Amino acid sequence: MRERGKLQEIQILRAVAALGVVFAHIGIDLRYWGKVDIGWTDAGNAGVDLFFVISGFIMMYIAWDRFGVPGAPADFFIRRLIRIVPLYWIVTTGYVLLNSYPASRIITSYLFIPDPGADAAKLPVILQGWTLNFEMFFYATLALALFLPRLAALCSVSALMAAIVLLRVPYYGSTIILEFVLGLWIGFAYRKQVCLSPAARIAVITLGACAIVATAFLPAQDRLLAFGVPAALIVAGAVLGTPIPGTRVVRALVLLGDASYALYLTHPLMTRLCATSLRHLVGLEQSPQQALYFLVALAASITLALGVYLAVERPITLGLQRVWARRGVAAVPAHRV
Repeated sequence: MRERGKLQEIQILRAVAALGVVFAHIGIDLRYWGKVDIGWTDAGNAGVDLFFVISGFIMMYIAWDRFGVPGAPADFFIRRLIRIVPLYWIVTTGYVLLNSYPASRIITSYLFIPDPGADAAKLPVILQGWTLNFEMFFYATLALALFLPRLAALCSVSALMAAIVLLRVPYYGSTIILEFVLGLWIGFAYRKQVCLSPAARIAVITLGACAIVATAFLPAQDRLLAFGVPAALIVAGAVLGTPIPGTRVVRALVLLGDASYALYLTHPLMTRLCATSLRHLVGLEQSPQQALYFLVALAASITLALGVYLAVERPITLGLQRVWARRGVAAVPAHRV
């Protein structure tokens, strides 16, 4: 039986997901500033889908014993707010102070809802914050489902998400929302002690990774099929088996996974700063300069994220969790998620 501790595999996957998004955005900057035709970095967009599957998995993992428990829905949702809101609001406030946005876009950004007055993408002021609109909707849905017994809740959430897609509900009707459902069922399998052989784990992880890379060179496809299902294969292969040993490399990746939320939110600040600086200093038109930008932007993004996580995100999160716990609410198992 697996030890129910901190899931190193999940934290490593969160690091991979965040790095994928950084790669994708660096590729966009290189196309814009360096005028280079680069396509392989687009596979990094699958980091978002990997995050969604991971989110579904970890919500099932931490809520396993909370279904049907009085007070669990409110406790669950408050703890998710504590985990997500503070850093997001801090970064959003920085964007608002440094730029000019319509009032509706600012308000909806803080509230994690799509802005009806924005363009077709209805993006928050932090552009990648569109994913958090989906996350908060998922958290609210699952919190309500905690009133039900576990299996009934899981089936109800799955059916609701499928109906939202089939009915093409504005904004939320994207098939990407079904990636949470994939994660929920992987979490269910994990808690039921489903265990794959080492060979099977390697096979499904390899298949998922190859499928994601292949999509960067294929015509546009539905996102669930192109990225969501492969991401689910990777998550399943990573968690449904014997835990990996805690080597130095693993611990370093786990730390980066801990800081993945900070990396996800703050990396555009560093990638843009590095692109602007290097463009004026050495240019970005030639391959050596482009490689230099890639390495510098990646290193700077990771450094900033680790600093923000250690100095800002973790102290605030732990402090708020202690305040909430002192209210006498039954504690949810503590995980860095």
